[in-house]
Amino acid sequence: MKIDTHKLSVEIARNCFSAEELSKCAGISRVTLQRLKSGRQVARPQTIGKLAKALEVKVEDLLKEE
Repeated sequence: MKIDTHKLSVEIARNCFSAEELSKCAGISRVTLQRLKSGRQVARPQTIGKLAKALEVKVEDLLKEE
C-alpha cells in the first residue's frame, strides 16, 4: 500500500498537526512519519490505519489511486 504524500500533507495541515504531534497521536516514530511523507518508506497497513485514525479520515483517503 502506498500513501499519497500530497494527501497526507493536506490532512496534516487540515488538522494543524506538527510532525511530532501527529507521530505521538498515531503512535509511530517521527522518523517513520518523515520517511512516509518523503516517499522513502512504504507504509505497513497498520501504520496507515494509525495515521488515518489520528487524522480522522478513512484509510482510502490517504492512499494513492492506481
